[in-house]
Amino acid sequence: LGISGIPPVRDTTIIRPLIQTNRSEIIKFLDIKGIPWVKDASNNDRQFLRNRIRLDLIPLLKKSYNPEIIDSLNRMASVLRCEEDWIESITTQMYNQCLISENILCENSQSVVFSVQKFCMMHIAAKRRILRKAVLQIKGDLKRIQLSHIDDAIDLSNRQESTVIKGIDLPDGIRVELNHFHLTVLKKTNDKKSAGSKITAGKTSITDDPVFTYQIKKPGTLFIREINALLKISLYPRHCLPNFPDVKNFAGIKNTEAYFDMDLISFPVIIRTPVAGDRFIPLGITGVQKLKKFFIDHKVPKSERKLCPVLVSENSILWIAGHRMADPFKISPSTETVLKAELLLA
Repeated sequence: LGISGIPPVRDTTIIRPLIQTNRSEIIKFLDIKGIPWVKDASNNDRQFLRNRIRLDLIPLLKKSYNPEIIDSLNRMASVLRCEEDWIESITTQMYNQCLISENILCENSQSVVFSVQKFCMMHIAAKRRILRKAVLQIKGDLKRIQLSHIDDAIDLSNRQESTVIKGIDLPDGIRVELNHFHLTVLKKTNDKKSAGSKITAGKTSITDDPVFTYQIKKPGTLFIREINALLKISLYPRHCLPNFPDVKNFAGIKNTEAYFDMDLISFPVIIRTPVAGDRFIPLGITGVQKLKKFFIDHKVPKSERKLCPVLVSENSILWIAGHRMADPFKISPSTETVLKAELLLA
C-alpha cells in the first residue's frame, strides 16, 4: 500500500539501508567525512506531485497542525507495513484455499483458476486481495488495474446461475472468466489492450482445434480450459495403492487414470496437445510407436485426437490421457513413491 511508504527491505533482494535516515543526518555525515555529493535539481521541480507534497504540503502541516508530523507519518508507515505483511500472509492462505490450479510459467497460456464456491465464501476484502494477487502473478504488476476492475470481477463471480461462460476484459490483456465451477484469471494470447471492463458471454464449448501447453510445477489440480477438463496429479507411498494383478492394469482401473514410478519422473511436467511426430512406448509393448499409428490402431477418430492431452516429462511422453501410459515409467515391485494422474471432466 502506498501509505505504508517504501519498505527498507523488499523480497529479501532489494535493500535500502538509508531509507530511515533523514537528509540532514546524511549530509552531516558526508561533510564530516569530506565526501562530495550532488543535489538533483529535479527535486525542486514542483511539476512533480511528490515534490509539491515535500516542499509545500508537509511544511504547511508541520507549521499549522502538527510540528511532529514527519515522525507521526513515519510511525504510521511503519505500523502499516507490519500490518500489510500480516494481512498478506493471511491473503496467501485464503488464495491457496480457493486455488484449483496456477499456471504462470508458460508464456502462451498463463492462468490462475479458483473454485467459485470457495471464493464466494470469502469476505469482500479478501476477494479483492485474492484477485489482485492473481493478476499480479500473471501480469507482474498492478498498473492500470483499478478498484472498479477488481469489483467487476467480484460481481462476475456471483453469476453462477448457469454453465454459460461469462467474462470481463481488464487492462493489458487480462481476462476474468466464470463458468459454473471455476473463476479463471488469465492472460489473453493476443496483445490487444482493453481500457476497461467489458462483459461478454457465450456457451460453454470445446474449441474445434484446441491447442494448449501447461507446465505443472508440483502435485495439484490443473484446469485445462480448452477441453473443459481437470488434471489431478497426486503422490502416494506404494503401499497405499491397490495391488495390480498384471502389467496391463498398471495404467489404472479406468483409462482416465494412470500410475507412475515417481523416481523416473522429474517436475515440472508438461500437459499439452499432441504434435506431429510424437512417439512413445505404449504400456506392455517394447518398441517405440508413433502416436499417429497408436490412434489409428485403436480406432481413435481424427476429431478426438486433438482432445487427448499428452503428459510429458523431460521430453518423454508419460501418458496419452484417456488411452495408454508409457511402459518405461510404470510402477514395479521396487517402486517407493507413486505419481497418480487423473483426467476428470470439469
